[in-house]
Amino acid sequence: MIDNGSGYIKAGFSGEDSPRIVIPTAVGSQQPSEPGKPLIKKIGNDLDLRMPTYPVSFPIDRGVIKDSEQDWEHVVKLWEYVFRELEQEPSTCNVLLTDAPRNTRENRMRMTEIMFTRFRVQSLGICSTSVLALFSTGRTRGVVVDVGDGLTSAVPVFEGYALPHAIRIGNIAGKDVTDIILNSLLPDIQPTQLDLARKIKEQMVVVPANYEEALTGPSLLSEEMRSFELPGERIIQINKKAQLDAAEVLFNPAVVGLAEKSVPQLALESILKCDNDLRNNLFANIVLAGGTTMMAGFVERFEQEILSDLPPEILRSDVHIAADSFREHAAWIGGSMLASLETWSKYMTITKDSWDNTEPDKRPSLVQKISF
Repeated sequence: MIDNGSGYIKAGFSGEDSPRIVIPTAVGSQQPSEPGKPLIKKIGNDLDLRMPTYPVSFPIDRGVIKDSEQDWEHVVKLWEYVFRELEQEPSTCNVLLTDAPRNTRENRMRMTEIMFTRFRVQSLGICSTSVLALFSTGRTRGVVVDVGDGLTSAVPVFEGYALPHAIRIGNIAGKDVTDIILNSLLPDIQPTQLDLARKIKEQMVVVPANYEEALTGPSLLSEEMRSFELPGERIIQINKKAQLDAAEVLFNPAVVGLAEKSVPQLALESILKCDNDLRNNLFANIVLAGGTTMMAGFVERFEQEILSDLPPEILRSDVHIAADSFREHAAWIGGSMLASLETWSKYMTITKDSWDNTEPDKRPSLVQKISF
């Protein structure tokens, strides 16, 4: 089971409770010590994002693999690393890959080609991250609000199938929170030191119930909690406004001059685009997913915003928001559960034989059939 995120790739075995591998979706390119030798690729445990001394590329942007050949080659390197770390020969594996809500058919097709031609896997399934996140909670109906590193999506799901016409996508996500923190700390932290900025975000960003009151009131964190130690044992203080702006951008992007919709707005729009007879069910099953939703205060603020903008026919008591403790890995866990079912291997995968025996011009429709 491989979950390809903008920020991290998570991988492991079906039937297990958590991924065995979580690595940054990044590849470093270090110059070799001897002239004429190829670049040394730094991945996973070999990659330093605290203070890299070499260029680092991020091949997945806003949930989708970028177009360049180098980016695709970097994704292949990351998958090679995953198989190697899991001590698996790809040709003996049945693989489930996650699919972002805005992924294209062309990208999906190329992912499939690589898995069958380069890795020669036994079988392959592709499934939406949102559908898998919903499965992780034991539901087959609901709206999944997934706030990852590079992408925010609100995806209504009915009986295990996403409803494409009502999917809403936003470009405000965890990366934007990290960027605000990073920019506020220049020159103490350099743009390449993403790992430090992410750690500060995870440890020190708190979503306020009311931005204006928090801005003029006492700090949400104690002085000790606002202190962060950089490499070299240097201590810096996190600016209060930067901390609040970083959290607020998800709920009011205008605070940093962005003309985007907030996370709660995307969720409400998605539900209201569905048929009237589905709405009550969706409001009763709003599922939060993605690491960015783990920030302190996020769930409470999200619920506050949803309840304040409810349509008149929906009662506050009819709204239920599921925010499970494992939601950072929700898509991976849902995939682990799905791939352990016999029905998955029987009806939701392409086998190597069927791929090889299908005419090239008919393969896109074959891939489409197993993309849920």
